[in-house]
Amino acid sequence: MASIVYVLTNEGMPGLLKIGTTDLDDPRQRMSQLYTTGVPFPFECVKAVEVADADLEKALHTAFGPHRVNPGREFFRMAEEHVLAILDIWPGARDVTRLARQEVGAGTGVQEREAIKQAKKRRPNLDFRSLGIPPGERLVFDERFGESTKILEALVKTNQKVEFRGEEMSLTKATLRALGKPDGSPIRPAPYWSYNGRSLYDLYEELYQQAR
Repeated sequence: MASIVYVLTNEGMPGLLKIGTTDLDDPRQRMSQLYTTGVPFPFECVKAVEVADADLEKALHTAFGPHRVNPGREFFRMAEEHVLAILDIWPGARDVTRLARQEVGAGTGVQEREAIKQAKKRRPNLDFRSLGIPPGERLVFDERFGESTKILEALVKTNQKVEFRGEEMSLTKATLRALGKPDGSPIRPAPYWSYNGRSLYDLYEELYQQAR
């Protein structure tokens, strides 16, 4: 039976992803149950794909098992980019993100959407000083996102600038260059880089938790 595999985030649960599935016949029934009185904010759909069977969800849960926060729940502490990398190449998967976003947000009112917007504004900006990374240190690009076996590095130059391939730029721009994407493409750079073996995404989420 065809089903929809979805990836959700919730501003009240920073750093967590919900990876689940629902029958294609009635996605509204499952999606409408997600936002309950025990959830601080409505969920937001990052990505959803239609697949012919449940193999994709099982594969994701197995691959990211070490990041699962509770064996009995579909929540994972990790960056969404790692999940999207699999969804984008899964054979036969059809993107239905627009449909899923409509279903997830069906019961979300103006006041709730504004609450999400304000919560996101309270997140601290990513800067190297706050993350404990001084100038002169090197950041390593996650090879899982690249097409080359060569290790890519960026040298921290200032609080918000790095040197990449001989040019000083923002980490966002360096990430786009490493991925071969055009400047201006929407992207979060932190999940793509690590410092001393730790993902910048994890370092940032720890900082965000402290700032809440």
